[in-house]
Amino acid sequence: MTETKYEGNMSQKAGSHKDMEVLGKRYYSLTSTTPHRPPSQSSMPLNYETIYVVGPSSAGKTTLCNALEKQIPVKAYIKEVARTVMRDRGFSRSDVGEGGKIEMQYAIMHAQLEAEGKARQRPGDETTWPYNWTKKPTASDDVVLCDRSALDPIVYVGWCVSNELKTQTRKKMLDDEEFQKVLPTYQKSLFVLLHPVEEWVVDDGVRSLEQRGLFYQELMELLSELKIPFKEIGPEVKDLQERVKLVQGWLGLKGLEPGIRAGLLGWWARLRSGD
Repeated sequence: MTETKYEGNMSQKAGSHKDMEVLGKRYYSLTSTTPHRPPSQSSMPLNYETIYVVGPSSAGKTTLCNALEKQIPVKAYIKEVARTVMRDRGFSRSDVGEGGKIEMQYAIMHAQLEAEGKARQRPGDETTWPYNWTKKPTASDDVVLCDRSALDPIVYVGWCVSNELKTQTRKKMLDDEEFQKVLPTYQKSLFVLLHPVEEWVVDDGVRSLEQRGLFYQELMELLSELKIPFKEIGPEVKDLQERVKLVQGWLGLKGLEPGIRAGLLGWWARLRSGD
């Protein structure tokens, strides 16, 4: 089976058949796969429908997501939206921090929420599905995997203003109608919070490398404030496969004997590769 990548458009309206150049830029990338869960898993419902991998820069979020996408049943994989929004809207990492552009964080949050909404749609739901998408996520028990969440820009927006205005500015984003709609889903999802790992820090010219510890602390506080349960992976767990095993366990796959689990995951990998 081959994997197909789909590009969505933030500004596109349902039923529209206008040229994509008129409709605007792409604000996220979503990788969709057709899930076929192994028969042995059909009687073992997963603990969560959505996984969010979050944390500061250079904590290994994308690396972990890429590995999970190959080793757990994934219905849709939402890749980092912030980088695309920044590129398409002309923002840079200088727009993060005091004096930064609040509108950038709003754009990132809404792009993330839209991508998540489309990933959770069921077959037959034509109300908001863009006409140029040729395949919808299928109805299954497989998970939606997200590299970051809508909480990230809510943390960052507080850095755009003085400390006196931080709480007020973040509250405006938390009160956003679209965010409030998704909050109950967040509270039932698996959030995996990665600790910063100093030796992994790489300057790619896009992401902010400052205050990684502060971002981690404020994100953890925000999760607690919103009553969103989360699991943590500390800096002592650097082995990628060990990280994957932790997430598999939280997802509900740890009940399998190691040999059976390895066989099922091998079956899943072969199916995805088309062998």
